[in-house]
Amino acid sequence: GSIEFKGTARITHGCKIRCNGKIVFGSDFLSSPECYFVSRSSISIGDRARISWNTQICDGDFHAIEDLQGNQINTINKPIIIGHGVWIGNHVKICKGVVIGNFNIVAQSSVVTKSISGENQIIGGFPAKFIKGNARRIRD
Repeated sequence: GSIEFKGTARITHGCKIRCNGKIVFGSDFLSSPECYFVSRSSISIGDRARISWNTQICDGDFHAIEDLQGNQINTINKPIIIGHGVWIGNHVKICKGVVIGNFNIVAQSSVVTKSISGENQIIGGFPAKFIKGNARRIRD
């Protein structure tokens, strides 16, 4: 696999990166402790993205699932795209195939299973859904 840094990045202690695919970190990226990045396809993270502690971003299921006739019924790997200025709270899980638009905020302990279109929104829950629009993170 390959890992690319588009600029400065701060990946703090205890973070784990497992890359058989491709991971791209945008400029001025920050992750808090104990994050887990697993790529078998691709993970792309935009500039100025912030990811809080114990967040898991995995672009695959790791195991195929078959029906009783032996036909595969799941797509194992799908790319993940996280936009510019996205803020992801602690204990969040981002699942395969998800696209999170620019400047969105993902509430703590959310599980994101579907893409989030639009910008400047708060999403959260299990599964994550729209909570509030017209919102922004106060820059650090």
